[in-house]
Amino acid sequence: MAAGMGFGLDREQAARFSFLLSVPIILLAGVKQALDVVGGQATLPSPAATVLGFIAAAIVGYAAIAGLMAYLRDHTFLPFAIYTGVLGTCVILWQLAF
Repeated sequence: MAAGMGFGLDREQAARFSFLLSVPIILLAGVKQALDVVGGQATLPSPAATVLGFIAAAIVGYAAIAGLMAYLRDHTFLPFAIYTGVLGTCVILWQLAF
């Protein structure tokens, strides 16, 4: 999102673009999982659990993206930048300690 804004996109456009960039990765991850299932290296839960999981993920994912897009119309990325900076620093320090 920061790169998109660096190239002149507004906050909403940068967020929309970053979500669109995630589509090929998510599709390829699904293809890999499907190949693992077909090859016998992984199994799926029951059909009912799979369908319910898919529906729940779709609803929560849509709500999360819609909520973020609504937030970005009126707010900046500053809280997110602070959060990722603090979390990234903590992870690096944790990795150095162990």
